[in-house]
Amino acid sequence: MVLMAFQKSVSFWQAVTYGVGVIVGTGIYTLIGIGAGISGNLLWLSFIIAGIIASLTALSYAKLSSLFAKESAESFYAQKAFKSKKISFLVGFLSLIVWVFSGATVAWGLAAYAKALTPIDPLFITIGAIIFLSIINLLGIQKSIFVNNILTFITLLGLIAIILFGLPYLGQTNLLEGIDGTNLIENSFSLSNTLFSTASLIFFAFLGFEGLINISEETKNPKKNIPKAILLSLFLVTILYVLISMVAVSVALPEELYNAALSSSTHSGPLALVAEKVISQSAGILLTLIAFCAISSTLIVILNVASRILYGLSKQDLAPKIFEKLNSKTNTPWIAIFSITILTCLIALIGNIELLGSLCTMGIFLLFGIINISVIIIEKEFNPFETKSLINKNNIAPILGTIFCFFMLFTQYWKTISIFGIDLPLIAILVITLIIGRILYFFFVDRK
Repeated sequence: MVLMAFQKSVSFWQAVTYGVGVIVGTGIYTLIGIGAGISGNLLWLSFIIAGIIASLTALSYAKLSSLFAKESAESFYAQKAFKSKKISFLVGFLSLIVWVFSGATVAWGLAAYAKALTPIDPLFITIGAIIFLSIINLLGIQKSIFVNNILTFITLLGLIAIILFGLPYLGQTNLLEGIDGTNLIENSFSLSNTLFSTASLIFFAFLGFEGLINISEETKNPKKNIPKAILLSLFLVTILYVLISMVAVSVALPEELYNAALSSSTHSGPLALVAEKVISQSAGILLTLIAFCAISSTLIVILNVASRILYGLSKQDLAPKIFEKLNSKTNTPWIAIFSITILTCLIALIGNIELLGSLCTMGIFLLFGIINISVIIIEKEFNPFETKSLINKNNIAPILGTIFCFFMLFTQYWKTISIFGIDLPLIAILVITLIIGRILYFFFVDRK
């Protein structure tokens, strides 16, 4: 079987728009409400904490993508750092699972806004969105980016409108108070756990910048453009998030935002609620439509990236070769896209957006921690004379990134959930996932 190669057609600004499109979505349109219910008016500070952690890891991704341009890049980076095919497979598998859970979370985000427009069961909307946007991905990367660019433009207009109309409300609410009215200045230590708990959840809102590396083989001059696109898209989104979160808690009570984020609520979504308060009732409906664009923009890129990860694992002989097959007309990995669609639909059956978001961010903290460690090791290999030890000034960012990621991983995921009548902490689900990955490695790699 003759395998085709991707065409390099994605420009720098297309990559930036692509990155902004995948980052801005469910996190800001839905999880902002749940985050407000945890941290209250201090939501903006949790966004800053999450943004700092994301930025440290973004620097690591930028460094690695400047050295290598590969699909399924995380597994490739792990292979370069640890020289272990087993670790490489587990990292690639973890990356794939994170993106699938992310896709399911984003798809359920549609339900929080759909209830204002249609009585259709939220599950049908969730599954339908996954299937429909996967079909768009089958049409090719340029068509996906074209649709994504339009949706991203509409999305940003909606958020900017909320900020502009909401600016007069700033100052009417104490932005230094937690959910129970506790003041940050007087009780900074006691509020820190709440802030980090919120940051661990809304960190989901920053996911996506790492997805840019998985379109490296389709990007012009990727070793230059991908690192720049990662950092610029994350910087722009962080500013946007902080402003929108300040406005949201200034306009509506945190409890109102939280209730509006739940699919069982009668509200049409947290930011639609804000639009109703600062503009008009009809503006809330318009914001609901814009939220559809935002979430669809995120979902189309997530599904696209997940299929590229599976394609990349196949190219590295870490998954069956059938996933490497490209459609001769659209130049897309159609079998990988079809498989990701089915898997995402199955995961979406969990049905709890807060649980799905927590499972996703838990996996991403482990993945980001490994990537930061990989940078430290690879930096020493590429600069053996400048980097005499693993800890040096060149590795400050990845060292801090590693510390923050593992701190979040081992402190924020002990909440228990019931599975088949057994109560397990969330972190146990991560362990089970890695065990499943090890079993798959035995069948698909060890036995070759």
